[in-house]
Amino acid sequence: MWSPRNEVMLGCAFQKDGLVIYDVNAIGQEIVADDCNDYWDKDAIPESLFVHSGYKNNILDFDWNSHLTWFLGCSNDRGIISAWIPSKEIVNDEDEPDVNIPDEELEPVDF
Repeated sequence: MWSPRNEVMLGCAFQKDGLVIYDVNAIGQEIVADDCNDYWDKDAIPESLFVHSGYKNNILDFDWNSHLTWFLGCSNDRGIISAWIPSKEIVNDEDEPDVNIPDEELEPVDF
């Protein structure tokens, strides 16, 4: 699913693998190992910007927030919904306001 606020960002959900955000502008670019984190490996592709993984159940759906560029949500087949924003080190978008949700407004979920 294409991001509604950034025409070069594509999100793809893979049932048990999680969700991957691709930057299509990076297709064909070279990966520089110094720019990568500890999870980088020789099979990485430059357009793979972010991977949200660790799901124990199948992802059923995901969607981009239409008001905040990097705010996403997904649901799994147990009815658990996750809402998240990639780390600022990954998505450096100066034009987007910070989203701060106070801890007291968050509801803990047992997986």
